[in-house]
Amino acid sequence: TFIYVWITAMGFLTFGANCNGYILNNYSTNDNLATICRLAIAFSILFTYPITFMGFRDGLMDVIELPQEKQTATNVNIISIVLLVLVTILAAIFKDLGAINAVGGGTL
Repeated sequence: TFIYVWITAMGFLTFGANCNGYILNNYSTNDNLATICRLAIAFSILFTYPITFMGFRDGLMDVIELPQEKQTATNVNIISIVLLVLVTILAAIFKDLGAINAVGGGTL
């Protein structure tokens, strides 16, 4: 927790009130270290998303109470494609994740 607070404080002290929500967007595109950090985050998302998505898909199948005998490879693939399309459309629509976080925080 201390590390997160320290990094947040340093970002705010560096950029002040003009600080962008995605801290790496405040750095120049010519900054090599910031570019390496952007690539590291992209790499992390690339390999974390499938694990998160699989939990989302399996959780949804539990919520809709899909019987085990209907959880065939074909049905799971269809559900996966539909969910990926839905998530992609929502990602294209929402530009500010503040609304999503507000709903998520309000439901907890």
